[in-house]
Amino acid sequence: MFNQVYRPNTFEEVAGQDLNIEVLKSIIRTPMSAPRCLIFEGDYGCGKSSCSRLFAKGLNCKNSAVTKRPCGVCSICTDPLVRTPFYQEFDSCDVGNKEAILSLKDDFFAASSACEWRTINLDEAHMMSRPAQSTLLKVLEDMPQNLFIIFCTTDINSVLDTIRSRSIELSFKRLSIEQIKQNLQRIISAENIYIEDNVLDYIAISSRGHVRDSVKLLDVYQMLEDKSSFLSRIQSSEYLIIEFFKAIKEHSDLNEKIAQICYKPLDSVRYDFYVVLRNMVYAFSNANFTSMYMQDYKKLAEYYGQDTLKLFAFSLSDWVSNSFCNDITVQAFFWTLAKRFQSKTNQTDNSVSSLLSRALKTNTVQEAKGL
Repeated sequence: MFNQVYRPNTFEEVAGQDLNIEVLKSIIRTPMSAPRCLIFEGDYGCGKSSCSRLFAKGLNCKNSAVTKRPCGVCSICTDPLVRTPFYQEFDSCDVGNKEAILSLKDDFFAASSACEWRTINLDEAHMMSRPAQSTLLKVLEDMPQNLFIIFCTTDINSVLDTIRSRSIELSFKRLSIEQIKQNLQRIISAENIYIEDNVLDYIAISSRGHVRDSVKLLDVYQMLEDKSSFLSRIQSSEYLIIEFFKAIKEHSDLNEKIAQICYKPLDSVRYDFYVVLRNMVYAFSNANFTSMYMQDYKKLAEYYGQDTLKLFAFSLSDWVSNSFCNDITVQAFFWTLAKRFQSKTNQTDNSVSSLLSRALKTNTVQEAKGL
């Protein structure tokens, strides 16, 4: 599986986190003068755990005196971390209470005497209770000089300010489409396989900047015989929404367009809906932006003209944001959108009215249940 084989073995193989890598290299060069607590925050699948493991290897690498980073070839860098005394990961869901932290405290201190530099990774740190985090404060103040503690979290605001004030915070960002593609191209080049560039585009867009997701999608693509079906399933909802807005002005059939959009996960549709509107405004105002659908956005700017700004203003209403709660309300929303911005349509009023009625009924039931 690509996701396991191509997990980074050196900092150079970590995609898109250059500033964070430079900070970690600096700490490896002079670990004695660095703070002993680090916080890696950011979206999942962007390299937090990989960098924590590489950091631990770099501190103990046999060649780090020369390379100032994990060399990727010595026994420290190549042996599985489960066999090493210098690195340990804990799932904060399992050790996220005060009693668990107290029980681990002695282990943190005792194990640190077995190696030159020891690193503890508390993964999903936002799952730790506040009493558990408060207990850790004493550990941070009294910890051995050769011990580093790394908090990995997708929700930095759940980490106590008193811990953050004692830590170096590194923010791990999602990657651009081009960065995701470059990483995928590195993998297929190493595997000596050929994949069309447009397929990599689909995978990169669908992964939404998460390196791990992009590699998993590449895995699935390679395993399946029916690759065309796979591509249709991961096709970006951004593209489908663009096609929907085109269909409104071209007076073409909207049934299939809306059905395709509603087939996608609602969170994905909601996100891409606002991406499309933002890019429409950029295209209308001739602003600089990048997208693989540049020509489509230019066409939409021609189609909608000043209506682009009306459409964007309309999208900011609470009614729009509340429409992405279930399949019925999403369908009703897109039909209503079509009616508002299409001077004439080949769809019947009955289909729209029926969907709106069902949506209102659904919302009424949800409100009655306190949802």
